Amino acid sequence: MPASSKIKLAFLGLVISVLASLVLASVSLVNLGKVAAEQKELRDALASIDSELEGLRNQLAQQSPTVKDPIPVADPDQKLVKVIESEGFSVSLEVCDRSGSVTYCKFSIESHFGERGFTISAMPDVPSQVMTTRAVDEFGNTYQAQAAGLGTEEGQLPTAAIPSGTPVSAWVVFRDVSPDAKIFAHLDLFSLLPGFKYFKFNGVPLV
Repeated sequence: MPASSKIKLAFLGLVISVLASLVLASVSLVNLGKVAAEQKELRDALASIDSELEGLRNQLAQQSPTVKDPIPVADPDQKLVKVIESEGFSVSLEVCDRSGSVTYCKFSIESHFGERGFTISAMPDVPSQVMTTRAVDEFGNTYQAQAAGLGTEEGQLPTAAIPSGTPVSAWVVFRDVSPDAKIFAHLDLFSLLPGFKYFKFNGVPLV
């Protein structure tokens, strides 16, 4: 092959290589442009979601807590309910033992669907209509739990893992209970886990 032909072939190969590189670079730039556009759309979508969440938080903050779960009216004739099953848990009331103006209510809690977390709320400083364990005696006096225990944990929000099929002991304490009260017409144990839930017991004698 003549030398001039070899030079032409080499030059043609170089041109093809350069063109291929340019095509690949163009494709990369297009892909980068698409990625940038998708990232912008994602940022805009997240900003919109944040705005909606902020609006919902403001709406919830403006709502009256009394719409959540009104305190039940005392009914001295309520029949005693000792076991509540809900959300895959059994919550059993064992006894409400009073000593002076202090009353300890003892429970056992069992999971039916594997090991799961459970949290008892006993926050005396929140509105009694929401988010805390409470009791109402036969005279309509309302009491909020001052503290609680679950397994080895104690405090206002004790949390523990409840194993499947194995009951875990729990308790809540109420203070300044009227000396004339003989029953808790309603006793509502409030849990934050597995979800906001009242386990409601009725006609609980104070012994």
